[in-house]
Amino acid sequence: MNFFLFAWIWPILMLVFIRKSSIKETTLFVLASLLFSALIKWIGLSHYNYLLDAFVAMIISIPAYASFVIYRLLQDKCKGWQSTLILPLTWVTLDLLVCLLPIANVSMMAYSQIRILPFIQFASVLGTHSLSFLIIWFASVIEYSIVYQKKQKKLPGISFLYCFLLVLTFLYGGVKINKLTNETVETVNIVSCIGISNEDYDNGDLVVRSIEEYYSNIDTTTQQAHELGAEIFNYTEEAFLIKDESKNDIINYVSAKAVLYDMYIILPLDIYNQSSPTECLNELVVINKQGDVIYEYQKQKLIPVVETYDYASDKQVLATFDTEYGKVTTVICYDLDFVNYINKVGKLHPDIVIAPSWDYPAIQYFHTFNTSFRAVENGFNLVRNTAYGVTAYFDTSGKALEYYNSNKNGYNYIISGQVPTKGTKTIYSYIGQFIDYIYPLGLACLMLYIFLPRNKKNSAA
Repeated sequence: MNFFLFAWIWPILMLVFIRKSSIKETTLFVLASLLFSALIKWIGLSHYNYLLDAFVAMIISIPAYASFVIYRLLQDKCKGWQSTLILPLTWVTLDLLVCLLPIANVSMMAYSQIRILPFIQFASVLGTHSLSFLIIWFASVIEYSIVYQKKQKKLPGISFLYCFLLVLTFLYGGVKINKLTNETVETVNIVSCIGISNEDYDNGDLVVRSIEEYYSNIDTTTQQAHELGAEIFNYTEEAFLIKDESKNDIINYVSAKAVLYDMYIILPLDIYNQSSPTECLNELVVINKQGDVIYEYQKQKLIPVVETYDYASDKQVLATFDTEYGKVTTVICYDLDFVNYINKVGKLHPDIVIAPSWDYPAIQYFHTFNTSFRAVENGFNLVRNTAYGVTAYFDTSGKALEYYNSNKNGYNYIISGQVPTKGTKTIYSYIGQFIDYIYPLGLACLMLYIFLPRNKKNSAA
């Protein structure tokens, strides 16, 4: 997160090298440099072994690697300002393809700008991919301007157009943030319980506690949440590993606490069937102040290799539930990494999204803060309550209102934070699934422009 400026600079250096290099040199250098940097950044990503880390790093590097190689192949075929579009359009199109994979795309260039709030507000209009496009296009425009200025002794018009668009982006973001800052808003106190405690493991495997132990922990944590003034109380992902036959018992027990302490409780469960103990259902239950179950949600995006013991239900219906604190809904952890999936949630226009999660130290910071882009895109306030990671409360601008390193684990570790009770409507939440088609369509049109024969008069023009 401290290298937001470097993200704008290194592609320029790469383009300058590529222009002076052969295609073979470009291919080898770009592949080696990107794989090396990806390995350094993503070591420990899988939480399992370095071989898997290397494979993931290779997949993550594909958009950048392929984009630079394609640019080198086409740079001699496209001489005008249109050449500045080759790299960003290719890059974002490949990013979109990676987003279709089960590993999601956790390395979008836009994520490097998480601290630059005025800039990232444009994600509410054209999505996070538009920010990646602007960053990569900047490199192309700079490199093209250097070459053009040497030949023509002046700057090309595209450089002025880019500056104008970049200024507009920051102006829009500044106005949006200023409006949010000056608004008087009501807030809700959401208290989060950080689990799971280390006592739940035996040689790396989760241990099923007795239901009586769970009841004792629920007694302690719900009382602490009440003392902190909780209006909504939530646990982290898979806070309670239970047998399927115990589901109703634990729900009834927690329902009584919701009534006693007059608060909503979000109860994440990991339910396994004794006849098939290697298959667990990762879900959560929402209980209102009257003790009624008003929503059930099952995790839809499972982490490859890591969550082989879980299965995803194909019967989940996305919905919101009305509260005195606005429209609320839930997702679970890895779901937030998928732009298109969360855009479906955004179409419901929730005011607050609560996402019980579970990370590990190698990914704890970027995995939480990257998800703030979903809040900006879709205009909701976000609470990501994370075991073994960073718990954060974000408003609709992606600003972290509160955040805590949750590696101080245990059921007795309770934190609280306030988030606004009202979200905002965004353009992206309405038409995000169509906006993302701009980049592959733009790339297709550019390829037609480059390869379709044109007469000499048009070519000279």
